[in-house]
Amino acid sequence: MLEKLACEDFQAWVGQSFRVDVQAESVEMELLESSELGQGTGRKSFSVLFRGPADKVLAQATYPVTGGDLEQAPLFLVPVGPDKEGMLYEAVFT
Repeated sequence: MLEKLACEDFQAWVGQSFRVDVQAESVEMELLESSELGQGTGRKSFSVLFRGPADKVLAQATYPVTGGDLEQAPLFLVPVGPDKEGMLYEAVFT
């Protein structure tokens, strides 16, 4: 399913809550933006930016993510730093 998703799919879900499964618990994150990066291998590359809670920082890893039209899709999330409201995470699609 992930290979069929485009930047526009995630843009439609900006502002929505996503659930990230971490071992025996879930962390709620908000999708903040979806941005095109250029041409990738067979499709346009893009990135998505999520905001999670400041008190529960996740390590860089692949996590099952549910939200929008995603049904527990594995996303490789990279913490990129905090903002005023929480921790930011990026996933890049190439």
